[in-house]
Amino acid sequence: MDKIGAHDANFIFELVNLPDWKRFNGDRNVTSRAAAEVYIEGMVTNPDTECWVVRLKQEKPPVGIITFIKREYLQHPYIGFTFLPEYRSQGYAYEATGTVLEEVKLNTAFTHVHATVLKENQKSIYLLEKLGLRYEKNVRVKNDELLLYTIALSVYN
Repeated sequence: MDKIGAHDANFIFELVNLPDWKRFNGDRNVTSRAAAEVYIEGMVTNPDTECWVVRLKQEKPPVGIITFIKREYLQHPYIGFTFLPEYRSQGYAYEATGTVLEEVKLNTAFTHVHATVLKENQKSIYLLEKLGLRYEKNVRVKNDELLLYTIALSVYN
């Protein structure tokens, strides 16, 4: 994994325009490579956002992203993940997200990590639970009813 950068614009353009990205994460209006560069720049310059691109070791093509964000509507930072369809259900998201959680655990400023998910996103719910996050409550964000998952980092192993 490495930090996202402008060189990832083609990948981000593809990722955020996937139908399931738009369904579960919303339309980011990234309609060109240039718009993808602007979107990436917004993530890179936002002090409340960290984003890593997950790459395969063998060939190093980008296959997914992991985000760690302080959202205004959540008490603790949020972790998220999205992968290209051909790289799902192969353990990449579990390994990469688990690695980020392990790194975050080392930072004593963080006691908990949240994740939010639409109830119809069963694959993400399964992964969150496998990572040790537990359902806490429902939260309403704009027009969406989201499930809030949380992990206390002191018990993460």
